[in-house]
Amino acid sequence: MAKKHNQRSSRGQNMSRSPKAKPPPSPRRSKAPSGVKLTVIIISAIVLVLSRTFWTRLERKGSGDSYYSPERPPAVPVALRIDRVRNNFLDRIVPREAEGVRRALEERVKGRGKAAASAMANFGNLIMRFVEGFISQHPPKLGDDGKYVHQYESELRDAMSASKYYFEQAIHLDDHFGAHYSLALLLKSHQNLLDYDYERGGEEEFGRYAYEEMCKSQASYVKQMQEEAKHFIVDGCGNGEGGVVIRRGGGEDKIYWEDGIHSDNGEEDCAVPSPRIPFVSKFSDVYVEGRDAAMFGDCQIFLGSHECYLPLFRQFGDDERQTKVIKLGASVLQFSGKEYYHWITEGLSRIVTLQELLKGDPRRFTLVVPKGEPFIEESLALLGKSYGGALPPFSSIVVFDEEKDRLKFDELYYADWEVPPSSRNCAGAQLLPPRLGVRKIREVLGGDEVIEPRNLVLVLRSGSRRFINEDAVVSRMELDAKKRGLKLVKFRGDEGLELSIEIFKGASVVVGVHGGALANIVFCKERTTVVEISMAEKELREYAYLSDVLGHNYVKIELDGFSLFEAGLEIDVDKLSF
Repeated sequence: MAKKHNQRSSRGQNMSRSPKAKPPPSPRRSKAPSGVKLTVIIISAIVLVLSRTFWTRLERKGSGDSYYSPERPPAVPVALRIDRVRNNFLDRIVPREAEGVRRALEERVKGRGKAAASAMANFGNLIMRFVEGFISQHPPKLGDDGKYVHQYESELRDAMSASKYYFEQAIHLDDHFGAHYSLALLLKSHQNLLDYDYERGGEEEFGRYAYEEMCKSQASYVKQMQEEAKHFIVDGCGNGEGGVVIRRGGGEDKIYWEDGIHSDNGEEDCAVPSPRIPFVSKFSDVYVEGRDAAMFGDCQIFLGSHECYLPLFRQFGDDERQTKVIKLGASVLQFSGKEYYHWITEGLSRIVTLQELLKGDPRRFTLVVPKGEPFIEESLALLGKSYGGALPPFSSIVVFDEEKDRLKFDELYYADWEVPPSSRNCAGAQLLPPRLGVRKIREVLGGDEVIEPRNLVLVLRSGSRRFINEDAVVSRMELDAKKRGLKLVKFRGDEGLELSIEIFKGASVVVGVHGGALANIVFCKERTTVVEISMAEKELREYAYLSDVLGHNYVKIELDGFSLFEAGLEIDVDKLSF
């Protein structure tokens, strides 16, 4: 019997034959449609696979794929997201006065090379900053299930994906140091707005990968410094392996503050990292310069305990700064040294460590401190008062002006601490002060006066992470204070350091959202209950750590939502139980 597909030679014409008749030869074109279809299917499949591979690679370029989980859900192609963000959401979030900057950057990112890479890094930062401002002005709403929901969540995700894309493209084009650091900040602060499978990959990984990007930023910047001879630090250093070296671990002749508590079994425990080990080391013929007081000399850049957190690109200026020479100095300058948390817990820890380990030295040192807020000067006055008006072993104090000064030390002593091996891979491990330092601060500034803890201190904020429903929170805390027989004290952070110390010394309970003012728990008596209303980011573990090394009872109330760091917060007062 003839095959069915040969029964018609042309449309509407029957082909009747005797059973014995041979079937007519099949026209070659009759098989063509089947072959064409097969070819089209194969080509379509290839195009689809290549297209998906292209978009995936485009999305991951420049990052080494290090922080992407293979199980993460498929992403919308980046180009589509950027178009959607550019045409819709950016028009809503970019202030009118910044519109010209935005349009100029959009044109520049279409190019190639260093100029385009710089424009991409700037455009990524522009998007990220405007998104943060938008979240601050339009905070998420607290749902009935206790989760924070933002009505523009989809647009925010698209915008942050676009920001990440531009950072990665800048890295791919030029290994851009600023893009590395900005990508790190994006991963640290807005990880919940990026596509990632948290259940499988683990949120702790984001902090680690962010830290890796910071380290890459340092290496990239040093390479560019050498190629362009941007600073006298590179003079005579050469390039490549013989060039400027980034060095960790302190200087010469380390003296450790020993008391037998520094055991570390090597087992990683990021929930409560091990205490840091304070020491003092000596540097000879070394310079200090920049916003975070980078130390350098003899073709080396010395990193303190903050290691890769130090953004080298904002340290070395092209301008001619005034060089001041100090023969014998002791420095407490550091990364973010003028911020309240860093000064109270780390800056003061460096001072008391220097005092402890240099107290047998008959020489008198010049102490160098950052120029900044009034609390720095006030804390130095209180320290001097506690020692009877002097501040041994320092004979004088020099205030470092980051905008104008470059310091040259013939001999410099610097207090620092080592991060134990069990904590090195934990997100934010480089931001935690030593146990001995913060306990000594409490001992020296807390004084000998015994105060019965009778206060419930409620820490209130006026900017980011402020209580939107502050009245309801205060009312709830008043009820809790009354039940416990305590007095409610509303602390707003403008009380001055001396009064702040008195308030927290008298605290039985401290309640507050994650922020610098909680650093005042350093002044609380042991066994104070510290209630931190915290974010989901794993790096934000400073106050759990401080509570542990100071002997406090720590309670964490974790908010369920994304990118809450810049937002005002509506608090479910029923969850404020401890």
